Amino acid sequence: MTYDLVSLSIIMMIAVACPIITQLIPGKLMPQTVLLLVFGAIFGPFILDKIWVTKAVELLSELGLAFLFQLDVVLGAFAAGFILRFVTPNGNIH
Repeated sequence: MTYDLVSLSIIMMIAVACPIITQLIPGKLMPQTVLLLVFGAIFGPFILDKIWVTKAVELLSELGLAFLFQLDVVLGAFAAGFILRFVTPNGNIH
């Protein structure tokens, strides 16, 4: 639980800082998405290891990618699967 909170807090701070940083760059040479991906790679488990890959981080990652590529169908299917997981946690539908 603590790892989730720390990881999601760092992701939140990065998500708030990236639009501010891109507004400060004159001429907008770098899109915000590139900056988000760079910060994600730096703070992720392969360089600084400040963001741990947990179920909550995986959920946020999948939703972020779906928003990035504007995949509304994927978001709907993902939300339906997420709800079904809580309704039937053992996989029994009957």
